[in-house]
Amino acid sequence: MKRVAWAALAAVACSPATSYRELGERRQPDGVTVDPATGFGAPQRSSRAAEGVVLLRTPPEDRVVLKVVTNFLEAVTREDVEAARGLLSSDCHQLDPERGSRENAINAWARRFTRLDYTQLENLQFYDADDFRLLRNEDFAAEWPAQLGDLAANGLPASERTEASDVLVVVPLSLPSGRQGRLLGPTLTFLLRRNDGGFSIHRIVEDFPLTR
Repeated sequence: MKRVAWAALAAVACSPATSYRELGERRQPDGVTVDPATGFGAPQRSSRAAEGVVLLRTPPEDRVVLKVVTNFLEAVTREDVEAARGLLSSDCHQLDPERGSRENAINAWARRFTRLDYTQLENLQFYDADDFRLLRNEDFAAEWPAQLGDLAANGLPASERTEASDVLVVVPLSLPSGRQGRLLGPTLTFLLRRNDGGFSIHRIVEDFPLTR
């Protein structure tokens, strides 16, 4: 009788411990929670903290935006008006906050190309793409009015209000004065706006005096 009892105890001791729990007809390992799938709703461009978890749309890829900016800078070194025009929106304006000036961007650059020699920049490394600062609309609420300076002294003008998909790129420049003096300001700031084909430059901000 004792031999039978010991055999029964040995069988129990040697059997593997059960690590599963019953959940209806399904068996799940211990420690694994089973929750219903979470619904996030339609993707949105932005959200507020009070809205909880929200599925956001993928922001524009940095390389697409930066490529537009570097292509524009390369067009400047070639004094290529048509290449520059193709990167600008139809109502792109050049802004100079220090002097309170605002004019059609392609006209401003075409005039600069006739008065100054930008081809001398073609073989100079006067910018570094690693130093570009890229800010999306939700991040540059304070940066954009600061860039506009006196042009926004009495509040942001209606013409300079931004859209949700706008991107700001701040480009620090490093270049010696050319034979004709300064060719560019210390910084170029580009406001890019989404279009059907990607992005185009909508505003250019620069501290650069050019006598008409």
